[in-house]
Amino acid sequence: AFAVTEALLVPLALLVDGVMFAWSYDQPRRAVAVMTAIHAVVSMLLGIILIGVAVLLASMPG
Repeated sequence: AFAVTEALLVPLALLVDGVMFAWSYDQPRRAVAVMTAIHAVVSMLLGIILIGVAVLLASMPG
């Protein structure tokens, strides 16, 4: 729908995520960076798993 590349969206999403963690939890920058990194990794793993399950279900015979 939008002609915006992932090279712009991913850093922007991480920045917004970090700002929201900092605003919500009022933690030091290092803790915010760790929380943002953990959130990014867990989100990617969950996305990979859900896409894999969807592909398996779509390719199921019958």
